[in-house]
Amino acid sequence: MAMEYSHIWLAQFPSKSSFDDYFNESYEDDETPINLFASEQAELFYDHDWVERSFDASAGLRQLIQHHSYAESYIEKVLRAATSHNIRNANSFIMADRAEFSKPRSITSDSHMIWYLGCYKCDVI
Repeated sequence: MAMEYSHIWLAQFPSKSSFDDYFNESYEDDETPINLFASEQAELFYDHDWVERSFDASAGLRQLIQHHSYAESYIEKVLRAATSHNIRNANSFIMADRAEFSKPRSITSDSHMIWYLGCYKCDVI
């Protein structure tokens, strides 16, 4: 089954290892979020099979986005949203099926920035 609509975030992390650590899953109990991404999105769990993510410190925004599923259907809208949020230096892309997160949000911390850009239609072209 394809993702019909997906939440999209751009992010800036200090390194690939910090990006990977942020998404590292740990299952302690039913009351503890599975990772930092889930925690900061106010979720305990999400199905990682419905989440795509990438880190590339050397890519521009278009290059960061263009290789993800359904990119042709949302890339121009996401680039416009990035411009409107004044995002110039993102090194990470995150996309999740809209059913996985009930209240997606942007996050600002000492170690990273995550900009929630919205929910986009994903057409299979």
